[in-house]
Amino acid sequence: MWIRDRLAGARADRAELEALEDEASANKNHGRAASLARTRRTFEQRRVIDQFAQRGVLPKYGFPVDVVDLDVSRSQNGTVLDLNRDLRLGILEFAPGAKVVAANRLWTSIGIKMLGGRQLPEWFWGICGGCGTLRSQLADPGMTNNESFVTPCEQCGSDEFAQGRRGRFVIPMFGFVGDGDRERPGETRPPREGYLETYFAEFDGPAPAVEVVELGGVPLLSRSSRRGWVTVFNRGRSRVGFMYCSTCGYATDEPPRRTAKNAQPPKHTRPHSAKECVGRARPIDLGHRFITNVLELQLPEAQGAWKAGVASMSTLHALIAGAPAVGVTQNDIGGSLAVGANGQPVIVLFDDVPGGAGHTRHLRDNLSQLVDSAIERVAGCSCGLDTSCYGCLRSFRNQRDHDQLVRAAALDVLGQLKGSGR
Repeated sequence: MWIRDRLAGARADRAELEALEDEASANKNHGRAASLARTRRTFEQRRVIDQFAQRGVLPKYGFPVDVVDLDVSRSQNGTVLDLNRDLRLGILEFAPGAKVVAANRLWTSIGIKMLGGRQLPEWFWGICGGCGTLRSQLADPGMTNNESFVTPCEQCGSDEFAQGRRGRFVIPMFGFVGDGDRERPGETRPPREGYLETYFAEFDGPAPAVEVVELGGVPLLSRSSRRGWVTVFNRGRSRVGFMYCSTCGYATDEPPRRTAKNAQPPKHTRPHSAKECVGRARPIDLGHRFITNVLELQLPEAQGAWKAGVASMSTLHALIAGAPAVGVTQNDIGGSLAVGANGQPVIVLFDDVPGGAGHTRHLRDNLSQLVDSAIERVAGCSCGLDTSCYGCLRSFRNQRDHDQLVRAAALDVLGQLKGSGR
């Protein structure tokens, strides 16, 4: 069944690209049609073993897939180095401007690697302002923001997006280009360029059946799957993306400069070349999509008059904070908000590793203990009830949501699960 689903998914991706390509040709936009054709070839020429491992048909620990290099072979003393990472970590540790220590030297990422005749896939993305789910749409370099998301959200019908939570991302599946740095390594690790944001996107194939879990006399609707799509972004240190040229792979961590409306965009040279590129650099995020284990829970509604999403987000991170008590470290799982089978808001916990490691299945089997641990963690903190801190709900990984994390809101929902109220 999984192989059949994978073939159906590949055919659907190809059909979508071919339809966009035909539309561009009919409109005599031959440049866009050629770009879409290169993207289609990129999908078609992926190794079958990579695709099966990515979708969970084959175990990823036995097949090294989604591994990208920081190619420094054109730099002095770089030919003997083999710098690689899983793509999920690569978009952070090899991001343009990032520095890596190897062979007693610093190496700096200066661009995204390109292959002749192929185009890196790009997507528009946005967090729905109505329900908080991740929306995404296949794109090509020539498409504008006005051409994206012309239909409303399928989950809630909203056509609004959360403020500052919309953009375009590229998947750097060919790796990155690096060069030797003049600086010498210091005593501390070089700072990273940005941080990772992870979101549950959708189930791969048919959605799993809804199960009812009794917890403290409260029935919870739950769905779990080994095949849930998770999307991860790195939006750079400025959180507005990187400047990237899809023609040559030039990329920089410098934020885009404001220019006059009719001004010519800044020029750039190709990586490892003095030749000027005819392409145009534009803002873009780095992204990756992978399949992993997911657990969806529809929690009781908060009794307090909290702002939209505050109770759900606070409860989500309370459960993540309580996970170590049941043998799962906080760094091994992630979470996001979504919409469940009946159209109601849900929280989603997922294994924060491609292919999954069974962590969410373990949490599902020990759900009562997880809730007890979350309550103990949140109730025992000394910060104010109307806020949160790093001792209860906050962490480096959820810093973008710190203003939505409230101890009292989490206790409101968790208390109902144990039949005690807030």
